Amino acid sequence: TFFFFFFFFFFLKDKKIFFLKNKKTQKKTKISKRKILNVKQRKALKLFTIPKNQQIYSNFLPLHQLWKAYIESIVDKSKGDWLNTVIKADLHGAIIKVIQAKCASLVNLSGIIIRETKNTFKIITQSNELKNLPKQGSIFSLTLADHLIMLYGNQFAFRSSERSARKFKMQSTIEL
Repeated sequence: TFFFFFFFFFFLKDKKIFFLKNKKTQKKTKISKRKILNVKQRKALKLFTIPKNQQIYSNFLPLHQLWKAYIESIVDKSKGDWLNTVIKADLHGAIIKVIQAKCASLVNLSGIIIRETKNTFKIITQSNELKNLPKQGSIFSLTLADHLIMLYGNQFAFRSSERSARKFKMQSTIEL
């Protein structure tokens, strides 16, 4: 061993030597999960607020054009089950109209959906106003090409991600 240290010290002192560590002795580093922001932090960052100067209906018309292209690509009208495809689709960018609601001031409001939560739609109207529409106790209409689709909010009160995996049952009458 003396010879090895002597050789190492005098002959290899200018060269860099890398020692490989045994894999068993190395500690595995844990990948830390990303921290999820809570409601208070999201409000402080203003993640879901749209500034007043950008609340213009014409700014959201391209979103509607994208939605129309999206819905036409996923709907196959030759099949008889295209209504379930529309119900499970993402509605951001769709133009909806309130047909019936518990609050009388919301009836006949129409606009482009810019945000959908479990219990509400947030739309922008043609008069450049943001409105929150509750799904519970409301009936909405959605026009797709030449078809008028009625969406019952009581059955529709799910997040869009949950709705895409859900199986809907057809019901003949629905009470509000």
